[in-house]
Amino acid sequence: MWETGSGTSRTHRYDRGSVFIEALVASAIVAMAVLAMLQSITASALSARGIADRRLALLVAQSQLAAAGYLTPLDGQSTGSDGIYQWRVTATPQDGGLVRVDVVVGNGKPQALVSLSTLKFAKDTGP
Repeated sequence: MWETGSGTSRTHRYDRGSVFIEALVASAIVAMAVLAMLQSITASALSARGIADRRLALLVAQSQLAAAGYLTPLDGQSTGSDGIYQWRVTATPQDGGLVRVDVVVGNGKPQALVSLSTLKFAKDTGP
């Protein structure tokens, strides 16, 4: 009733081939998922690095803004660097005895990382 002839061995051979193809497809799917995770991790690391750069540049800008009028004159332009960050302070006289102070901080790239502005009272030089 049951035949165990050549048809059975041929069926096993095709089963083994389909299992191999299924394993290849599964491996390709896992590889694509791992690649997507690595790209996501890389993008997150680059984003975190950019945020850290902007945070440190903001500290430099705030320091230069606070120093304007005390350590640097409230007229014209002054530049300097602090580590990898380059800064530029520009003081522009305004009406009413005020001076507009602009601070721009960058890290050598074309686009500035931080730009801050404020108004300060011009120091009275006396009569």
